[in-house]
Amino acid sequence: MQKVKIFLASSIVEFKKERNLIGDVVRKLQDEWIEKEIRIKLFECEFFENNLVLGGLQKKYNDELKDTDIFIMLVGKKIGKYTKEEFLEARDNFQVKNILIFKSNILDRDDDTKRFLEEEKHYVLTFNNNLELENIIKNKILKEINSMLSL
Repeated sequence: MQKVKIFLASSIVEFKKERNLIGDVVRKLQDEWIEKEIRIKLFECEFFENNLVLGGLQKKYNDELKDTDIFIMLVGKKIGKYTKEEFLEARDNFQVKNILIFKSNILDRDDDTKRFLEEEKHYVLTFNNNLELENIIKNKILKEINSMLSL
């Protein structure tokens, strides 16, 4: 069975609705593709064991980036320390091939977040509403699956 692993990074509080939506998209696609021997797995930290781990939980989350096919990051008013760390791990240490940074269509961002979005603009997509976010994510996952099938 082939696997598509998706890592979701964002503020849990600011993007609760969007994180739920992405989970719903992945579950629907999983139901469609499981019969074709393709498993789509979403890593979300809130559903991960919160046991004490040597090196801390963030190290364990970062380790989950290994073999990730799609890294999805949601950015709103500010980018958190750990969300940024996950991005850097995905980009620099694990060379994740599909990195998507979605920014909500808001203007009120702190300077560090503005600078980050400008520096990484080649990864950034803007979403205006959740339907738009859902469609983009679904299409990106399907593109990855089709790419795997053509190998």
